[in-house]
Amino acid sequence: MIGREFSATILQMTMGMTAGLEEALSELQKLELIYEKNLFPETEYTFKHALTQDVAYNSLLIRSRREIHQKVGKAIEQLYPQRQEEFYETLAHHYSKAEDPEKAYRYMKLSGDKSFRNYSTLESFRHYEEALSALGKLPDTAENKRKRIEIALLAREPILALGFKEGSLEILKEGQKLAEEIGDRSSLAQLCGFIAHFLSYKGDWVQGLNYGERALAEAEKIGDVDTAVRVTTDFIGPLCYRGDFQKAADIVERAVVLMEKIGKTSDRFGTSFPLHPTLIAVHGYAKGMLGDFAQGEPCCERVVRLALESKEPRTLAIAEVICGFVSVVRGKDLESCQRHLRSSIRSAEEARFSPYLPLAWTCMGWAEWMLGNLEAARDCGRKAVSTQIEGSLSVMSSLAHLLLGAVSLDSGDLVGARTSMEEALRLSQASGERYIEGRAGAWLGRVLGKADVYQAAVAEERILQGIRLLEQLQIKPWQAEGHLLAGELYADTGQEQKALASLMKAQGMFQEMEMTHWLSRSQRALDRLQV
Repeated sequence: MIGREFSATILQMTMGMTAGLEEALSELQKLELIYEKNLFPETEYTFKHALTQDVAYNSLLIRSRREIHQKVGKAIEQLYPQRQEEFYETLAHHYSKAEDPEKAYRYMKLSGDKSFRNYSTLESFRHYEEALSALGKLPDTAENKRKRIEIALLAREPILALGFKEGSLEILKEGQKLAEEIGDRSSLAQLCGFIAHFLSYKGDWVQGLNYGERALAEAEKIGDVDTAVRVTTDFIGPLCYRGDFQKAADIVERAVVLMEKIGKTSDRFGTSFPLHPTLIAVHGYAKGMLGDFAQGEPCCERVVRLALESKEPRTLAIAEVICGFVSVVRGKDLESCQRHLRSSIRSAEEARFSPYLPLAWTCMGWAEWMLGNLEAARDCGRKAVSTQIEGSLSVMSSLAHLLLGAVSLDSGDLVGARTSMEEALRLSQASGERYIEGRAGAWLGRVLGKADVYQAAVAEERILQGIRLLEQLQIKPWQAEGHLLAGELYADTGQEQKALASLMKAQGMFQEMEMTHWLSRSQRALDRLQV
């Protein structure tokens, strides 16, 4: 009833016994049903077997159980007013069993907050679910609707950390509906923004972008800085997943300037960590994908410094993986890139922040591949696939299969290379990641041409389709990579003039962006062509 472990003081307050309690407890000890656990700071007992506790509990009438749970909750509140945080979960349990939804909600919410601070994200999500369940038993007043909206907003952090766990969308959409009902436009904007992030992560781009645009429109109507920043943070996810890096960079830059102008760079805006470093990281990432490494890399390095200062592992996990990603795209300073990625993996594991682990392992694999360590690269790719969050159709999976395809290609396993490249293309198309689709298509064309020279025309069209899509999205680093792959295909099939034109174009772009690894690869291809 009180629990498998219980204190004599709480038992006395619950049962109202002023005499005979010690004798009763002593008799239970003699019968070996309970035993003494602690004497200090107060006497505590525990049931010897869980079955004994269950029998005792089930022997009570339901009404009596509710009453005792209520008394236990009140006793804990009275005895430990300065230590209540230690008992949030216990109080939530007792008031839930007592069918006291108001107090059950209160302590479930506090338990959710506590669990998330301690990086217990799954427990946090479950506590918030139970808080909503408790609120559902209360009258449908405006105040209780506000409480449900508050829980939906609080649940965003564990939802993200868990990779958008099943049941998450229902919580968010219920919060959105309630915010519309009571005219809470700030909460409505924030929930629409996060729903946009959720839907886009799951590959529903049409609805995701619609929700994102609505969130921005609502935030602009309100004119509230906090809401605008939070909505921006959520909407850039869909934009980046989709490959619209220019728009993402522009939106983020405005938000960062605004935060710095009003002195809110350390504000958390209702999240568990400062958003200023995260937005700077995304700005660096977007600029890097556009080929503007002169702006992108300094942003990434700056955000790593800010994250280290904050000592917040989630912030550091995001900062380091984005820094590593941009370095991998550029193909320069790979040893430094690997240090960032190792740090990201450590921080993500420490904070139990799983969404970024697959991407960190994928980027580590690409760095190993560029350094010529094929087995290490394959191991990283497999780890990326194995740590992929179930149900996710994201950059983490498509790029991991693309990596495995590149490793197989360089290992001479053309069948494995084609299988992996086709899976990368399928996943990127299913998730709507057009920029990955462009890259995967170009690489698949290279594999097809390598496997069978008689498929040269098909291979060429694959590569050119990929390049056209990347040009449309302004993804310059991977455009240049596509021209290199086309040049290598033309060289293999004896089309020297086309090969020379494509390789020279790739080389010029690599030189402009100082993409060291890729520049060396294009030069080697040109040297072979001229022999």
